[in-house]
Amino acid sequence: MADWIETIAGEANQKYHRAALILRTLAWAAICWAALISVFIWMGARAGSYAWFWGAIGLFVGGVIVLGIASWLQAQAAKRVIVETANKGRDVRAA
Repeated sequence: MADWIETIAGEANQKYHRAALILRTLAWAAICWAALISVFIWMGARAGSYAWFWGAIGLFVGGVIVLGIASWLQAQAAKRVIVETANKGRDVRAA
């Protein structure tokens, strides 16, 4: 998964931060949309239709999964910053 991020223009750690921000935005949009259609879930359940119910459950679970992926990307960015900072410090001391 990290290979496609490294092909995008920019510094490596910034790519991870950007990708994590985009995924978090999409995830929260999905979770908020699932909350907004909760009224339709209630109306559909009263009418005997569970399509809205399973749709909202799918949006919520999908949003949580995407939030998990975004957290993983954010952790990867933090690791890269730590490694790059350590390497820069080592290069300065060696010179």
